[in-house]
Amino acid sequence: MVHNSSKHHRRSIRLKHYDYSQAGTYFITICTYKKQYLLGEIIDGIMNLNDFGKIVEKEWLKSAEIRKNIELDTYAIMPNHLHGIIVICRGEPLARLSENHSKDEDKPKAISKPNTIGSIIGQLKSVVT
Repeated sequence: MVHNSSKHHRRSIRLKHYDYSQAGTYFITICTYKKQYLLGEIIDGIMNLNDFGKIVEKEWLKSAEIRKNIELDTYAIMPNHLHGIIVICRGEPLARLSENHSKDEDKPKAISKPNTIGSIIGQLKSVVT
């Protein structure tokens, strides 16, 4: 793959050998494709979610309902991104999605490393998309 040196390329800020499934508090940001304003608009300083933004909010809140070892703290949905805090708690590990839905072909399959911030966000992105 050839990189154009005049363009900025995203660099991962993840710690190389850190276990992102361990208990802790994680601040995350998820941007829309090409940072398009897809989730609503700010009018008089207030974020007004459109239908897409409402789907993002619903699925964000649902994340803690379906994953017993996470809690959600504060979050903010903006026109082109979501900021949120996810707390991975000690205790019961998440069941593999493939074990829960192996007989239902319409459900997504497990991500290779379940219980990580990456898999949680990946599943959120998948259902929102």
